[in-house]
Amino acid sequence: MTKAQAQIIHVFLKLLAQKPLPKITVAAITRTAHLNRGTFYLYYRDVYDLYDHITHELLQHLAELVDETYPTQPGPQAFLALAQAVINYLNSQHAMLQILLQDGNSDHFIEQIRELFIQKVMAKEHIPLTNHPYHIDVIYNINGVIGVIIDWQRGRLHCSQDVVIQRLAHILAVL
Repeated sequence: MTKAQAQIIHVFLKLLAQKPLPKITVAAITRTAHLNRGTFYLYYRDVYDLYDHITHELLQHLAELVDETYPTQPGPQAFLALAQAVINYLNSQHAMLQILLQDGNSDHFIEQIRELFIQKVMAKEHIPLTNHPYHIDVIYNINGVIGVIIDWQRGRLHCSQDVVIQRLAHILAVL
């Protein structure tokens, strides 16, 4: 990533913390970043493309974590590594996630996370999407996992990271 890209992303996230995505303009980003518009357009088509690049990178890393740590055995203990890896990564991206998960900016991003986890679980468990009872169970549990993660990231759960990891491992083990 170039210095200009890092500056564009930094300014974009600052603006996104203050107002919803549709209210952010390329002009505002480049003016605040002290860059010309041409520099922005070297890397991104528009603010939505920039947003997609940021979220895609986060989702790609989450997908890699699931691939690397999804257990081969059942039970809550087996899912601890996955829960720990996901929570540790999300903690490392806490400031960015706070912005991406704030009301008004979060629906599309949350849906992308949800779809990623549902697809990964179904694939890792070798269950076809036509197995509707299992698919429904996966959807239910993944929505619960995401709800816990979002509430914890937003500071609504007043418990330790270890408690969150243990409970997520338990929820995931039901799959």
